[in-house]
Amino acid sequence: MIVSQPMRSQSCPIHRTTKATLLFVLSLSVLVLPGCSFLKLHADSLQRSLHAAGVKDRIVRLSSGSMRVWTGGKGEPVLFLHGFGSSAPGTWTEQLKTFATSYKVIAPDLYWFGKSKPSSKVEMVTPKQHALAIVQLMKRLNIPKAHVIGVSFGGYVALELTLAAPQRVNKLVLVDAAGIQPTQREMKRIQKNFAYSQGDLQQILIPKNAENLRVFFGKLFYKAPWIPGFVFHEMLQANYWRYKAIKQKMVKYLRHNYLDLETLARIEHTTLVVWGTSDRLLVPSLGQRMARAIPHATWFPIAKAGHIPMMEQPQQFNKRVRRFFGFKPVKTALVTNISQQRLP
Repeated sequence: MIVSQPMRSQSCPIHRTTKATLLFVLSLSVLVLPGCSFLKLHADSLQRSLHAAGVKDRIVRLSSGSMRVWTGGKGEPVLFLHGFGSSAPGTWTEQLKTFATSYKVIAPDLYWFGKSKPSSKVEMVTPKQHALAIVQLMKRLNIPKAHVIGVSFGGYVALELTLAAPQRVNKLVLVDAAGIQPTQREMKRIQKNFAYSQGDLQQILIPKNAENLRVFFGKLFYKAPWIPGFVFHEMLQANYWRYKAIKQKMVKYLRHNYLDLETLARIEHTTLVVWGTSDRLLVPSLGQRMARAIPHATWFPIAKAGHIPMMEQPQQFNKRVRRFFGFKPVKTALVTNISQQRLP
């Protein structure tokens, strides 16, 4: 394992960070309930923002089901995989807009989330099943190989994709990724962080009421934004209780099935393991063990970030990952009094 030193975060006004994190939380309800005009307006605004950046969405028909996917840009393909309870635009908005300037971006809604749904013949519960569906998507879009970025549950899917179809993956980025079993000490820390769950992973990932969802989101961030209470009620119905029985099966699988370290040692891809140093859900020691297990992995912690560092520190995240992919920014001389500008 190579240890990459944390980069200095570029300074930016506090209100921009708050806006980004608020955008993430509200964007988790891209599928809104009828009559929820506030969330509907926000989802429409998010879509317009991505469309303005040249990132468009469409439904792709696969043998496994119907998958909504966002694509845009030109260059080497980069595949983005979101986490449990989220969607592609809700998770990766800032990354899609930034990476589309120099890469071809592909960001699907995983089945049972966003606007993707598997066929009636496919249950689609395990991370490997999701990974094989992504292989179908890559074939359908004529993408033989891509850099892959996965966060949380999407990180587990990215690992399974790399193991099942290594020829499809260029470089691998794991962001606060699920997939390995917590030690007893790590589990005690997680249970303490989410005391309301009484040690039940289902109560963490599928909260039983809006108050528990509010606590859950407060723990996801290094510094949580303020969210109106009614939003949590709407999010609970739209994103956590929708297809609830299937999602409970997914969580049950996650609770009892992990990748052992010997399996991770088979991954030969150059890998960047990114982790928020204040992650309370998947504590940083999990990421460190994951990075040590993958032979060609680099560990990159991001300070002042929780479980979703790409949202809390987007400039730092984007710069480090693009550098990992080999991106070289072009400096442009400006015939003005403006000082040299920094690329994100």
